Amino acid sequence: MYKSLFYFIALLVFSLASASTTQAQDVKTLLCKTWKYDMPQLKEIMAAKFAELPEDKRKEQESTMAMFMPMLEVLRMEFKADGTLNTMAMGQTQVGVWAIEADGKTIKTVGKDPSGQEKTTLLTIVKISPESLMLASPEKPSDPAQPFIPAD
Repeated sequence: MYKSLFYFIALLVFSLASASTTQAQDVKTLLCKTWKYDMPQLKEIMAAKFAELPEDKRKEQESTMAMFMPMLEVLRMEFKADGTLNTMAMGQTQVGVWAIEADGKTIKTVGKDPSGQEKTTLLTIVKISPESLMLASPEKPSDPAQPFIPAD
């Protein structure tokens, strides 16, 4: 009886581990391309977030966002199958690495910040399909998820 129960539990654990690996592989396959911000959707998301603010804060945030829009419009993130991440913006490319965590929903990136220090970032995949990607920061849960579409 215990032997049968042991084999059943071992089979269940193996099946769950295999499903997790398959899910991570499927996410990796979908992620491997160049992404850009979905600017119309980003503007809608930010407008909704700013609408919740008092008028003086709203105007300040809208002004700041307007300054960053040209940079966001040209930003590209290229996730390569070999684990390389190229982030391109304003004529510069930063190279880092990326991996899908075991949960199949978290991307771990490692790159360098502007001062040259190594920086690790975790991003939660809220949604992924061939046509769209929504990423959120678990470090900033109050920030809305960021929308991306294929750049090609």
